[in-house]
Amino acid sequence: WKCFLDSVDPTLWPRFSIINTFNFYDLGNTFLLDNYEKGVKAELKNNNLDDFQCEAIDKIISERKKSMAALPQKIKELKKYYGIKDEQ
Repeated sequence: WKCFLDSVDPTLWPRFSIINTFNFYDLGNTFLLDNYEKGVKAELKNNNLDDFQCEAIDKIISERKKSMAALPQKIKELKKYYGIKDEQ
């Protein structure tokens, strides 16, 4: 599909596969990320996990938040690279 879309318009593949997904799921929304973290931590308390398991999950959450926080800038760079303008 990528080859076909590239033959029509090289901006279609990144738009369909990355940019639209980012926008649809609102992945740059820090409020949602904070709520995700709160929900996971509340669930940890309910499941009586040991300290090692809690630390491992905290590390995963922390890394996920860092990578998600970097997404808006990466999307801007991708749009700039392909010459995609923001929709109004």
